[in-house]
Amino acid sequence: MVELMSTGPRIKKLAANPHFWGIVILFIVCTVLHYPQQILGISSPSIFSFMGLSRHAIERILLLLPVCYTGLIFGLEWGLIGLTAAVIIMLPRVYLISDY
Repeated sequence: MVELMSTGPRIKKLAANPHFWGIVILFIVCTVLHYPQQILGISSPSIFSFMGLSRHAIERILLLLPVCYTGLIFGLEWGLIGLTAAVIIMLPRVYLISDY
């Protein structure tokens, strides 16, 4: 019961932290870059296809940025939560969109 009562102040403290919002923005930007055809409506499967890379190599590497930033600022447990979020962001492309 005591654990539930302390959750409210934790959430307010987290929401007041500018690093948290920076991480959220990084995840949003990386998600848009990972799904440019679906979100932006462009014809190319990748914004970085002009570099000669395929299969979303740059986008996957970019998704490591918010994961590392989360782990650096909030610690290992939150870093693992960020890693789980990055995997969840990438899974629809793997199973539903990609031909490979």
